[in-house]
Amino acid sequence: MSFEQKCKSILSEFDSVSLSDIAKLNLQRRYDTKFLFSIKKLPFLLRELVGYYKVVEIDKQRHFYYETQYYDTANLECYLAHHNDRKKRFKVRKRHYSVNDISYFEIKQKTNKGKTLKTRKQLSGNTINNEVCNEYINKILHQENDCFIESGSNSFYRITLVSFATKERITLDFNICFSEEGRNYNSNYFVVAEIKREKKYQYTPFYLTLKNLGIRPIRFSKYCIGMALLNPDLKQNTFKNIILKLNKLEND
Repeated sequence: MSFEQKCKSILSEFDSVSLSDIAKLNLQRRYDTKFLFSIKKLPFLLRELVGYYKVVEIDKQRHFYYETQYYDTANLECYLAHHNDRKKRFKVRKRHYSVNDISYFEIKQKTNKGKTLKTRKQLSGNTINNEVCNEYINKILHQENDCFIESGSNSFYRITLVSFATKERITLDFNICFSEEGRNYNSNYFVVAEIKREKKYQYTPFYLTLKNLGIRPIRFSKYCIGMALLNPDLKQNTFKNIILKLNKLEND
């Protein structure tokens, strides 16, 4: 059985939830914890979680393709705010969900208490001009700024697990492709996992399973790491340990 078939077989053992079901679990204001590990561990991880979580299913599919375009200033203020570990920061992006052909323009803010606030608006198509982009940024962030332009982008596949008991959503992103100005970095050797929950500290089945596998929380931004990998001359001291870990995972 191939790796893909093995994962698909395990996912079929999960009970499913629909988009309307998970809408009841409103996590637009939440705490996020991210993890990075080898994709070789994904089948074992999924197997351990059967019975504890349900999987999001749309049109009989249980993993979905996402495309994300990020926006930043010419001097990459969003990238540098994350790199410099500014407690209060934000990211701006347009995300397209291929499974239902819907796009959203989104702003993710990080508060100085570590909480994530996500605001988004549905787009009528898959395009947005810079004027509309900046108008929405100004409205949400209450600042006058008209200099946000397209920056890096990425695409990936995602599995989403949900627990209503622990009020928790888990995302597992893999086969990530980073792109920027014609440069690409394709990866099929690691998974970026994220716990999204109401409470800051919560030892849930997912968290404890990762802990038992020796996988610890890590700061990981797909936008920032993609930009760092594609632009070696960018300031990236903060990300060196992550890039070294990626190199190790690739060669394992």
